[in-house]
Amino acid sequence: MFPERILEYFFGTDTGRDLKQSAIRNITSTLAFNPIPQAILPLVENNVNYSFFTGRPIVGRGMEGILPPYQVTPSTSLLAQEVAGATNTSPIMVDNLIRGYTGTLGTYFVMALDAIMRGEGDPTKATMKAEQMPVIKRFFASPEGTGTVTAYYDLKQRVNQATTTINFLERTGNYDDLREFLTEKGGARMLAIKPYILALEKDMKDFRELRGTILRSSMDPDRKRDSLDAIRKAEIALTKRIQYIKKQVD
Repeated sequence: MFPERILEYFFGTDTGRDLKQSAIRNITSTLAFNPIPQAILPLVENNVNYSFFTGRPIVGRGMEGILPPYQVTPSTSLLAQEVAGATNTSPIMVDNLIRGYTGTLGTYFVMALDAIMRGEGDPTKATMKAEQMPVIKRFFASPEGTGTVTAYYDLKQRVNQATTTINFLERTGNYDDLREFLTEKGGARMLAIKPYILALEKDMKDFRELRGTILRSSMDPDRKRDSLDAIRKAEIALTKRIQYIKKQVD
């Protein structure tokens, strides 16, 4: 919520960049202006990897570099995984198409089909919380602290872009632009935090791999949900200083 963003900015937990992005999302949402026809909106979202409803990437940054058919999260349906496997596409993207074109009823149908398919020998799915249910989840805020994980991936992307830009300017001998980028556009600050981001990424990668192992396991649904929640809490604890770091470079 935008008012919460304003408070977080003044209390020092958000950056000016975060506040600006939140303002843009809220204004466009309030005006409900989207020139893209609904008939092609889900396809456009998949093409640009951006949900106009949530304001977030469809395939999260934690799955950057993973081949599309293996992009699976705890909430990805088995139907989407089957379709993606046959078409060499992302299961997450397939689920987005299903939601976009069939709405809530289609989502419930996929959930029911999932239950049948999982009864035929497929890995169990973690127990779904109330706030994860279609329709109901719209009335729940994001789990406490998860913004730090999102902020980490945002900052990681910016550090990678800065590193690539610096390497390109050095390679092409464009030293005037390199000097400007380092001194006036934050390039030097991004380089300074790169070791911190690399250290975080090693642990975050371990968490992602552990999450995948749990998802593929035959662990009972309640225990699987508890294990996935524990991983999420560990990620939040690991990235708890990320907003402070962002304020140093913004």
